Amino acid sequence: MLFTFLRTLSASWHFGGATRSRSPAAALRGYEQALSSLDDPRVNPEAPWSRSMVPLALVGYCDAAEQLGCEEQAERLVARWRPVLKRWAQQPLTDAERRAFARLAPYLEGGWATGP
Repeated sequence: MLFTFLRTLSASWHFGGATRSRSPAAALRGYEQALSSLDDPRVNPEAPWSRSMVPLALVGYCDAAEQLGCEEQAERLVARWRPVLKRWAQQPLTDAERRAFARLAPYLEGGWATGP
């Protein structure tokens, strides 16, 4: 659990930088780094702090990708997380998580055809 917590701290640092970025390209990189910190087999994605970070970082990533015209890139990243996201979307823990899943719905259904 300690490893998961430490990786989530790293992800939070990247997430914060991405959120504050005014450049979609820099934000995209920050969200990608946050998600990369959590994409380790030793990280427990069910830990509350990890579970909270993943959908929020994916929403930020998808928003930045959309601004840059990189929806296919976002689709590939969401595909990696899709199995766990679909499970979590069935029972969101918070309103923020519920909103994130609503925003990610086109990706969770397997494609980004028309946008949100």
